[in-house]
Amino acid sequence: MELVVAHLAGLGHRRIAMVTQLSDPRAERHNPHFVERMDAFCQALRRRGIPVEARLLVDFELQEPRDTRGLNELILKRLLRGARAPTALCFTNDHLALQFTAFARRLGLPIPGRLSVTGFDGTVASAHASPPLTTVAQDYEGFARVA
Repeated sequence: MELVVAHLAGLGHRRIAMVTQLSDPRAERHNPHFVERMDAFCQALRRRGIPVEARLLVDFELQEPRDTRGLNELILKRLLRGARAPTALCFTNDHLALQFTAFARRLGLPIPGRLSVTGFDGTVASAHASPPLTTVAQDYEGFARVA
């Protein structure tokens, strides 16, 4: 998340929101990878003197693994309305970021432009999105060698 926050701060963003799925309903516990990403995000903001605002930290539990409609509506209502709306959204995975980007495009919300969106995982789909998604690529082959 350090790279993501550094990139967004370098573009001039100071109101950066984090959207994550900390809760894993199948395991009935918090996903440790997303908890780590949220902690790293907050630390990266603080290192740059950017305040961590609880309102800009969104934890969402998907009712169905691939159904993001409720999340997109929540982001629209909770984050993007009002004078203090964030100028950037960081998602803890590419799937959520791509789903939100498609939703925003249908609403006519320009990305990039009005809002920057980043993902995490470096999926193939992120490179083929229009516009391509800024994301942090994971070294899955390296993980497999260690395991």
